[in-house]
Amino acid sequence: MPASDHHGLVVNVARDHGQRLLLLLHGYGADEHDLAPLADMIDPDGHFLTLCPRGPFDVESGTGAAWYHRDANGDIDQASFCGALVLLDQLVDATTAQTGLDPATMVVIGFSQGAAMTFALGLRDSTRPRPAAIAGLSGSIPEPPWLEYAWTASDLPPTYVQHGLDDHVVPIDRARHTRQVLERHHLELEYHEYNMQHEINAPSLTDVRLWLEQH
Repeated sequence: MPASDHHGLVVNVARDHGQRLLLLLHGYGADEHDLAPLADMIDPDGHFLTLCPRGPFDVESGTGAAWYHRDANGDIDQASFCGALVLLDQLVDATTAQTGLDPATMVVIGFSQGAAMTFALGLRDSTRPRPAAIAGLSGSIPEPPWLEYAWTASDLPPTYVQHGLDDHVVPIDRARHTRQVLERHHLELEYHEYNMQHEINAPSLTDVRLWLEQH
């Protein structure tokens, strides 16, 4: 299904029906079509209405998009990051209102920069319904001083993390730090490392499918 402007974001509707909502959030420099093929691979039985939104910011080189900016020091820009969160919240609100799906049964899976957005969506200090489960692929948890997490909340979602040992974009040490943070706060966590680079390969994709089936 072609991408279209959908509640403030350009969205590729990878599957337009299902009993639950699944968001697939692409990485830096990719777009709303990048993760769409995963819908049939990780949800072959069609349980999820699957949306692949495009990050709100075009990258300076190439044709892809980003979810947020970084400053000259590499620090996450607060305005762009929080603005992207608001847009995703609006997308979820509008979609669940239109379809009658329960936002508390939603699953969010993000790759690289999309993983940072996923961790923020699921674990931030917020009064919004939390996703039922989240997965961060080849990314890391963002820890700017202005982003508050609800570590003491009783409804933090089960979390899945996977990463490539040969990832030269987001080094494996950042994934291991993410694991330490999540374990320190006693989240229900599944963590995997693979002999791959900054990518999703067949074994890692199989594990994502098995994890999604469980949640």
